[in-house]
Amino acid sequence: MAANSFFNAVRANHLDHAFQLGKKSYLQIWIMGLAGFVAVGLSLYLIPKQGAVGAAIAVTVAYAIACVHSVIAGRYAYSIPLPIAACARVGICCAIMTLVVIQLPDSGWAGLVLRATFGGASYILAAIAVNLLDTQAVVIGLAGSVVRNWAVFRSKGAVKKLR
Repeated sequence: MAANSFFNAVRANHLDHAFQLGKKSYLQIWIMGLAGFVAVGLSLYLIPKQGAVGAAIAVTVAYAIACVHSVIAGRYAYSIPLPIAACARVGICCAIMTLVVIQLPDSGWAGLVLRATFGGASYILAAIAVNLLDTQAVVIGLAGSVVRNWAVFRSKGAVKKLR
């Protein structure tokens, strides 16, 4: 189901813009028609054997085919670059976050909070490490701002008043 959502989001949020910008949105009929045909065909084959999992597999494969078809037909409509390097960086961050979350206990609300906290923190640290969306410059700018504010805070004698 997660892979299905991924392929659908990539297609809908990035690849389909080529058809709108190229004013050839009618090409999307062929893309989704093929995806629908594949989804129905695979569902008829997989659902009796695997049930709901078979349906999920069928739809995931159909959306993956729709993504590939959108890339090919989108080049004809309007060429939009696919940011492969940024996608790879996001994949690395997701893999690191997954490794961290899998190691944590799964015990009700406490486990959920623990996994969400450490998972988010590990993703942020990985994003800084691989410089996803220029996060290193943002962190350096924030650190410089904190240092400047701390210097102003100390110069006004506020630290001595707290002691």
